Amino acid sequence: RTTGRRGEELVYFYLRWKYPDRDIQWMNEEGESGQPFDIRMIGRGKQDRRHLIEVKTTRSAEQHTFAISVKEIECLFGNPDTY
Repeated sequence: RTTGRRGEELVYFYLRWKYPDRDIQWMNEEGESGQPFDIRMIGRGKQDRRHLIEVKTTRSAEQHTFAISVKEIECLFGNPDTY
């Protein structure tokens, strides 16, 4: 759980640094939100496109797969260009 949280935190702060002109929300900042994505990034002005980001984190160099939920797959199919 801690590893996953740290991974989300790293991606959240990286995106805020890389895209300072976008509205970036860490959905699980206060606790697990139950959303099928961890971060929502919305452009401002001409780039008002919404991106949904699911972060997968591991401590093992030997782990080559990861679990993905049905809700995450449904969200992917519902947002194929921005998930």
